[in-house]
Amino acid sequence: MNDLHYIKYLLILAAAMSAIVISQTVGFLMTAIKKRRQMMRYNSFVRDTYTCLGQQTPALILRIQNSYIRAYNALGDSLPGRLFRLRIYPEMDGRITE
Repeated sequence: MNDLHYIKYLLILAAAMSAIVISQTVGFLMTAIKKRRQMMRYNSFVRDTYTCLGQQTPALILRIQNSYIRAYNALGDSLPGRLFRLRIYPEMDGRITE
């Protein structure tokens, strides 16, 4: 009878651990999607505002753009980021490449 109680508690513990792992994974993926979306939106803003007009990107705008890129790349350095193989984006230098 005692063995059944231990098995019951082990199953409850396994279910709780599985729920924690799943919630952490979903939370990480939602954060990665949010950071990538922010980075891509700002990159398209800079591209549409400065690069397509042939202008050099101002230093402050470039610094903000690189901070979004660094925030996304930091997720890729973590263990879940390596497991999901998040792509690492290079930082921008503001030069016109046409």
